[in-house]
Amino acid sequence: VALVVEVQVALGEFSTQAAGWTVLPIFTEEGDVLQGDWSVPLFAPPLSIGVPLDQLSDLPLAPGQPNLLIRLARNRPREEEFDEYGDSPEPEDFEEEEKPVPDDNQYL
Repeated sequence: VALVVEVQVALGEFSTQAAGWTVLPIFTEEGDVLQGDWSVPLFAPPLSIGVPLDQLSDLPLAPGQPNLLIRLARNRPREEEFDEYGDSPEPEDFEEEEKPVPDDNQYL
């Protein structure tokens, strides 16, 4: 499963135009949310759903567009973090996870 984002620019009060798009896998092989901060390239429109991740580097980049910064985080504790009564821990009790180091070519 991957997150696909289309970036649009305003052309007026009621009109927009696609400026670019990107894709980022959102789960690890174990099924956990791929948490972290990511800088992903914006590809030139139109949106191309279904392009295999290993072929993204063949697509043209959006002209003049910087990378899109995305932060992924889970918004609730994992099932194993609930106590025997089903109560979740307080946010300050969440276990801090080591974030992966983004690699510029990790998803290209």
